Amino acid sequence: MEVLIELFWSKYTELNAAVEANDSARVEMLDREISDLLGTIFQTKARNLADINRQFRLAIDLLNEEADDLSCVHYNSRLIQGLVERYIALGEGEVLGAGGVTQEDGFPEDVRDALFNTSMLDNISERVAVLGTGYRMTYTNAANANRLHTQPGGLVGKHFAEIVGFQRFQNGFKEQIDRCLSGETVTYTYAEQYDGNTVVVRCRMSPFYNGGLAPAGVMLVMRETADRRRSSSAA
Repeated sequence: MEVLIELFWSKYTELNAAVEANDSARVEMLDREISDLLGTIFQTKARNLADINRQFRLAIDLLNEEADDLSCVHYNSRLIQGLVERYIALGEGEVLGAGGVTQEDGFPEDVRDALFNTSMLDNISERVAVLGTGYRMTYTNAANANRLHTQPGGLVGKHFAEIVGFQRFQNGFKEQIDRCLSGETVTYTYAEQYDGNTVVVRCRMSPFYNGGLAPAGVMLVMRETADRRRSSSAA
């Protein structure tokens, strides 16, 4: 898996160079090669936590790398959806990691047990959370829990309004989450105070499906940046 991902990024760099050089023939060739590589990487069911983490890391890196291209955002969000659906079963009222990986999945016993604690998402530096269709938190990774000065278990089961504040939920998040639950991928940016500092949080929300036609929940990936408005004002 590691070799395939390194090869992907090498081809990705070549593709960007070919685009800048306006070399259409090479762009077409590299685009096919990259599509084949992505197919191989994400269609492979990993046999260990390291490779699972690599798959999630690649999907999120692509989501951030191509954030300005709406079609790419949709595609990369679906890559993350596919990984969540493959490795972590989720239904309304269920906690991610509580089950869903069965003997028929072909994982060795120790790998299945490790998947239950969602180690692959806890190793990601971005803040990640999952909401069920009732707006209640069904999963949060360690990075998100640490930012909120609590343990992951202290957030699971809470209504999202309790976490972000009722006003922000009603006047901002709720509409975006509802759009996401209808099948859209959306981004919501807002400013927040943490430890006396103002940061800008870009929250990308993607729906995912658990074998049905309607989304079973929403996955949120949050990335923070410094509040540039404050820096400009000071200058």
